[in-house]
Amino acid sequence: MRQNTRSSSREARSKLAQETLQIIELGSYSVEGQAVSIARELEDAIQASRLYRPVQLPAVQHRVEKRIAAGDAAAAHMEVTNETTLEAAYRLVVEKGDN
Repeated sequence: MRQNTRSSSREARSKLAQETLQIIELGSYSVEGQAVSIARELEDAIQASRLYRPVQLPAVQHRVEKRIAAGDAAAAHMEVTNETTLEAAYRLVVEKGDN
């Protein structure tokens, strides 16, 4: 029975991933028959994305810590964890109460 639970859980995650990719590709999704566009938000996210290679992380962390120490209200918290996106979302929302 445990194998069936794993299979169905994997299938559900796979379906969710496929739906997510379709939403990204279309730039919208539907709620109760109404289209919700996320095209602008997607473009903003793409334009604001940065790739940091592992060798660059100490310098990035130093900049973030410097901003935090200076009392910058917009300072970010940086954390690298070994978890899936869904696990991280769960941890941040359910366990830590971040909204």
